[in-house]
Amino acid sequence: MKTGKRSVAVAAAVVVLGLSGCGRDDGGADAEGAAGDDRSFYERATSTRLEHMTVDELEEATREATLALDSFRMRGTLPVDGVTTEMDLTLSRDAGCYGTMRQDTGGLDFVGLNDGTGFMKADADFLRNGPDEELPDRAIELMADRWIDMGSSDNAFEDFCDLDTLLDDLTTDDAGGGDSGGSDYSVGAPRSFEGREVLPITGEEEDGDPLTILVANDDENPRILRVESDGPEGEESLTFSEFDRRVSVEAPEDAVTLEDLREEAVGGPPTAV
Repeated sequence: MKTGKRSVAVAAAVVVLGLSGCGRDDGGADAEGAAGDDRSFYERATSTRLEHMTVDELEEATREATLALDSFRMRGTLPVDGVTTEMDLTLSRDAGCYGTMRQDTGGLDFVGLNDGTGFMKADADFLRNGPDEELPDRAIELMADRWIDMGSSDNAFEDFCDLDTLLDDLTTDDAGGGDSGGSDYSVGAPRSFEGREVLPITGEEEDGDPLTILVANDDENPRILRVESDGPEGEESLTFSEFDRRVSVEAPEDAVTLEDLREEAVGGPPTAV
């Protein structure tokens, strides 16, 4: 399978983790109200509690809301190994995950169960261009557009689909959280995103890349709805939705194992001596 499969999960975690590195901006909201506190009494009276928070306080509220999630959908565009990747992933704490990845060089569908078992179905273009080593034409012919049971020996599927692992990545210093290193972030005025009111958090990551995080302006559920960044490899964006909906993930009924493919390649199972 393509080496970038784990990179997608890591890239997603790193991008979202930009929020965990937020530092208070002196020009941001203070304890009295929003930036500059120059709104009318009516505006302050009808605003949310989030609008009166500092960046650090908003980050903490958002992190708590994220850790409480049982499932969500994550869609986005990420440069992986220099190639633009369109990703659509649904994760569930109890069920596992499923999704798709598409590139100019092909695409694949995948399913991951919570026991670590993974399944993939890739098209011929992806198989021809994706793996570390060039696959022989016969192998591509056998594998293309078929669900393949990858087993549970490849822990990348387990890490990729385990929501607890991803949420742990989002809140640990090792993955990029902790001290902001002096980076300045600020909270902008409420605006609309896909029909919902959001608070934009803007600033620069430690490497200087601009970052925008849209947080739902909802005191009860201040969840991240979108992350946008422009790095050296290209633009990155992730949109989060379908929070805590019921997710069902099942193994594809027509999946073949790697042993099945080996037998097909040689014309059948080995003959007993």
